[in-house]
Amino acid sequence: MSKDDWIYLFLLFLSIPLGFLTAKLPSGVIRKLFSTFVGLLFTVCVCGNETIHSVITVVVNCLIIKVFHKQGLSHIVSFIWCFGYLGIFRTLHLLGVQENPVSGHSNAIQLFITLRDFEQPGWDDYSLLYKMAFMFPAFIVFRTRLYIAWLLGEVMCIASLLGAYPKEAESSSGYGPRNLEKLDKVLSDDKEIIYDFETIRSIDFYLTELAPTVKEGMRGWNMSVQFWLASCVYKRVQFGGYIFGAFITMSVSAFWHGIHPGYYLSFLTIPPNLLSENIMRKALRSKKTERIFDWLCWFCLSLNKQKKHNLE
Repeated sequence: MSKDDWIYLFLLFLSIPLGFLTAKLPSGVIRKLFSTFVGLLFTVCVCGNETIHSVITVVVNCLIIKVFHKQGLSHIVSFIWCFGYLGIFRTLHLLGVQENPVSGHSNAIQLFITLRDFEQPGWDDYSLLYKMAFMFPAFIVFRTRLYIAWLLGEVMCIASLLGAYPKEAESSSGYGPRNLEKLDKVLSDDKEIIYDFETIRSIDFYLTELAPTVKEGMRGWNMSVQFWLASCVYKRVQFGGYIFGAFITMSVSAFWHGIHPGYYLSFLTIPPNLLSENIMRKALRSKKTERIFDWLCWFCLSLNKQKKHNLE
């Protein structure tokens, strides 16, 4: 592991006891100020002068909400501002503003998650069979690193009681409680309340690893971000049909991840994958063939994951 990886891991573990401390603080201004101070302190420690990028993003967003809220345009202006600044942020070294690209930590704070390229000297000289055999364990390691980061993030939220709702509220990742009537009823009763943390759930291991289709697998991967893309991008595309909406959504996701061509080559193959899946399921999947069909789809999807990771 690199130095940046150890720093990132240390901050994740340090956030857990700080989460318990946050939960014990009085709710309201004190808790908000403490969380803001800790977050800013972490950012300054690992990013140094590049913290200014996060500060600029937050300050301008506050102004956008203040100015455009009454017109109902704040979400549109904020979207354009954040993604526009993200593009500038990642190309400062190409524009000659600074000598080197921004650090991994600064990019992670702007992005919330950093995806790295896979490189190995002489990779093109190996046979296709070797590449396929090598990419399976390599990508398992890659996914495991992300799983650990997401799980530690969930633990931090749980420690600070962030995203806790009664089970009866039927909460989902990113959205929160979906059954407000049951939520009000449970909170008004004197019975013991059982809580869950589905609101801050990031990963569904079984769905990600064993889903036979791209569509199902996406639902279990980085679930809160998938919810954001679905609600803030896909559902707002009111024309062009299902595939066009998926194309726009994946384009936004690719730009959000980075400026490297591999992101666009991998993400923009998802819409045609979804289209072909629908056609094949209607034509080939039946009660007699569903088990064989699902196993073959899962195997091909596993190969496609390795290819997608190599492109990124």
